[in-house]
Amino acid sequence: MAFALEIDGFPSFSIVEIIGLRTEQDVVRLTESTADGRVVVRQRPGRPRGGECTVTRRVTASGDIDAWLAQVRADADGARRNGVVVLYDADLVPVKRYRLVNVWPRALAVVGLVAGNVEGPLEHITLVYDAMEPVTT
Repeated sequence: MAFALEIDGFPSFSIVEIIGLRTEQDVVRLTESTADGRVVVRQRPGRPRGGECTVTRRVTASGDIDAWLAQVRADADGARRNGVVVLYDADLVPVKRYRLVNVWPRALAVVGLVAGNVEGPLEHITLVYDAMEPVTT
């Protein structure tokens, strides 16, 4: 299956892998007493949580991530962007989309700096987001 990551203000990321893409919400535990004196613990959905994922791409001459990280340091709120992860079938027809709300890069790591590595180095970019929502068409 193929996939793509599109983030507002950036050309489509040429990515190799996304790890940790997930959404979750808090669980609120309520302890109640029944009429006959038994204690019952009920679990209810709480607030949605933000998340983070790590995107891997080949190192390029583009300074897009460097500029975005600098913007986060200078103006965190202004650096937030929205994005979409698109999953494609074997014929490259989109089958699923996930919207990422208020995305910003938290970390950048360069790996694979090994002499003779023909694949070249990779960038691991940790992205933080406020919400992940399935997009219905």
